[in-house]
Parts: sequence; C-alpha cells; structure tokens
Amino acid sequence: MQKQISEITVRANNELSLRSTAALQATIEADLGHLQALAAAKTPSQIFELQSKFVRERLELTFGHARDFQAIASKFLIDINKSLRGMFDTSSLPSE
Repeated sequence: MQKQISEITVRANNELSLRSTAALQATIEADLGHLQALAAAKTPSQIFELQSKFVRERLELTFGHARDFQAIASKFLIDINKSLRGMFDTSSLPSE
C-alpha cells in the first residue's frame, strides 16, 4: 500500500515537473517575443497596445497553467483516495 502511494506520488511529481518546465519555457518565449515587439514599436500607442495584449495573454496563460496543475493535483488525490479506500475495504471485512 505504501509502495502504491509512493508510486502515485512519484508519477504526480514527474508530471508536475514536466508541466512546470513547459510553463517556464512558454513564459520565457513569450517574454522574449514581447521584448522584440516592444523594441520594434514606433509610437507610444503601439507600446500601450502591446503591453495590454501581453498582460491579457499572460493572464490567460497563467490561468491555463493553474487549471492544468489543479487537474494533476485532483487526479493525484483521487488515485491516493482509491488506494486508501481499497486498503480499508479489505481490512474492514469481518473475519469468519
């Protein structure tokens, strides 16, 4: 049972690590693209428009990552719950 929970934890940790790395990479790419666009802007209105677009996209990206992490955590907790439930169901059977 402890081994099963440990395996679930390792899988969840690996998945969270991969998603975190992907989120970090996406953030860096977005930041670099934004800086390039800002450097190419010619008017203050273009800069303002770029900043507004960047903030909106960044918020959408952040909420998307938060949903992904929440889904992974929920799946992890459901798997742990199933393991614990299985342990208690088999141990609470009356002995005859």
